[in-house]
Amino acid sequence: VITESGRSGYIGADCPSNNTGELSAIGQVLHKFATDPVLKKSQGDLVIRSDSKYAALSTTGVYNGAKNRELISTCRGLLDKVKQDRTVRFEHVKGHSGDALNERADYLANQGAAMARNLPARARGSYR
Repeated sequence: VITESGRSGYIGADCPSNNTGELSAIGQVLHKFATDPVLKKSQGDLVIRSDSKYAALSTTGVYNGAKNRELISTCRGLLDKVKQDRTVRFEHVKGHSGDALNERADYLANQGAAMARNLPARARGSYR
């Protein structure tokens, strides 16, 4: 999760948390489909599978919480942009239920968190 506004890839996360991680993952997928010329030309629906109802429902506008407003706004804008070219659907996946792709995502998230813990404080950002 990139929390520094000047860094490449920043999309509005203000702190590293499970929710900002889930929202950032959705935002990254949407950004790729909104900007990559090959993906923009591709056919078919975009199905985003997530174990976070919070992230999916915040992105689609069902939830309007007080936290993560900038990140959610970015995700909503990207969703609107991608929906100009294709149908986007969100599917909820129960976490820790043996779904191979969800288990892989959890593994990668844990690896990223472990790497971040080992970085010097300056490299982690100013959230501490």
